[in-house]
Parts: sequence; structure tokens; C-alpha cells
Amino acid sequence: TNTTLGVDGQSPFSAINSIFTQNASHNVSATGVHNLVNSLFYDSTGANTDGLNITSAASISFGLNNIFAENARYGINGSAGLNLNYYDYNNFFNNGTAPRNNVPAGAHDQTAVDPQFTNAAGGDFSIGANLANDGFPGLFPNTLTTGFLDLGPAQRAAGGAAAGMLYTPGMSGLG
Repeated sequence: TNTTLGVDGQSPFSAINSIFTQNASHNVSATGVHNLVNSLFYDSTGANTDGLNITSAASISFGLNNIFAENARYGINGSAGLNLNYYDYNNFFNNGTAPRNNVPAGAHDQTAVDPQFTNAAGGDFSIGANLANDGFPGLFPNTLTTGFLDLGPAQRAAGGAAAGMLYTPGMSGLG
């Protein structure tokens, strides 16, 4: 939580398992974003502010399993001509103007599903069952187990099992 801009990032910028919340300006403003994985961009509080504001036509290498919720204007606002290499399995909920601007929808993105945070006001951003297992499919390292991550940075340990990090073999930077 911040009274001004949350993060002012230069290229390359990565947000992995990160929470950006309740900043009076954009939660994150970046000239280039390269990796957005399992992060939350929540409740930018100033008028005309975004969860993620990309200020140049830089490239996003990949963005998956993120939640953009309850931001004043857009969940993610990209400059015209923004080049996205892979962007999918994200949740956009209740952003003021629209889920996204100059950012194409991924085939598995969701725009009307409430993340049902356990206690956002108290800082507990674990999600409800409606987004469980809706993340990018992958493999658990050194096993034959496949599965899906939850969306956002807080992973559930359903059924008493330990939550783990999934990866997809061959995906640059993840495995």
C-alpha cells in the first residue's frame, strides 16, 4: 500500500508471485514488462489509474496466472502496438473502465469471475474455489504429476497436500 505510484519499473521488469495493492497511482507503471506470473494487481485507488500501466510498445514475453481486480480504470493498460508473445490464464474482475486496453484477451482469460479473496481488507488474498485450478497447466518437477495452479500469488494446499510450483518443460525461464 502506497500513497503514490506502487512500482515504477524499467525494461525488463518481472513480477512473479507478487502482490501490488492500494496505490494512489498505478499499482505498477513500466516501460517494458517481460514476465508476469502468479501476481496480483489489486485496487489502484486514484482516479484514472490502472493495475498495470505499460507506457511503451515494449514486449511482454509471457503473462499467466495473474489477477487484475478492482482497479480504478483498467486491469492492464498497454500502449498502442504492444507485442505480447504469450498472455493467457489471467483473471480480470471489476476493473472500473474495462478489463484491459490495447491488450488482447487470452483464450482462457476470465473477466466476470470474482476471485473471492478470503479477506482483502486484512491482506489475505487467498482465492475462493471459483478460481481454483484455473491456472496454466504444467508438471510438478521430478514427478509424473500434472496439474493446474490457482490464479494469483496465494496457492491453496487443498486436501492437506502441500502446494507446489508447476512448470512447463521448455518454457523459457520456468523450468
